[in-house]
Amino acid sequence: MTVRVLLKDSKVTRKPGFVEEKRRDQSGNEYSVYSLPNGIRLFVENERWYVALRDLNDWIPKTIEKLVEQISFHGSFDRVKGRELGIYRHKTAEAEVGIGSSGYLVDMKASKLEDARELFLKIRTGEISRPESSFEGEQNGMSRQQLEQELATISAKAGELEQQTSDLRSELSLRTAEVAVLKAELEARNAEVHRLLSKIEELETFEI
Repeated sequence: MTVRVLLKDSKVTRKPGFVEEKRRDQSGNEYSVYSLPNGIRLFVENERWYVALRDLNDWIPKTIEKLVEQISFHGSFDRVKGRELGIYRHKTAEAEVGIGSSGYLVDMKASKLEDARELFLKIRTGEISRPESSFEGEQNGMSRQQLEQELATISAKAGELEQQTSDLRSELSLRTAEVAVLKAELEARNAEVHRLLSKIEELETFEI
């Protein structure tokens, strides 16, 4: 989970108490550490200043309240219950809900931290049942629920066909074995017939 309080860039360095401290890492490379009074650590990425929060239940220091431009949130939650993928909105917050290997992924932006907190909770609990803009629109005239039902029906039929195929193969193997037995019996009887015919010919020759 990542929560960032993005700041108005033009005002950060002019804020009273803004400090840039030069440091060196273990390799001897120089880097800067930025801060404001009361232990507020500042970060900069892609020329955007921000303060990192622990989570959405954290609070924004009063020192930077007037510098806040936007709240950025990236998080996830388990797929215990189905959620429709799409864009969800609540007050100043807007969240895009996608899906990943570990569950549902949420990318959100808001003007107020409390709005972001409320929207994330509403999405997790299902209080907001559907997104304003769905990524799961109808396909071939069918809704997501209808597609899922169709898939379940097709899967069931596929299972039945697979079982029938297995049964037919078993029956074919049995029939093949029966045919082999009958063929062996037929060959044995033909051999007996030939033996008897040969004996008859011998008798006829003897009588002559």
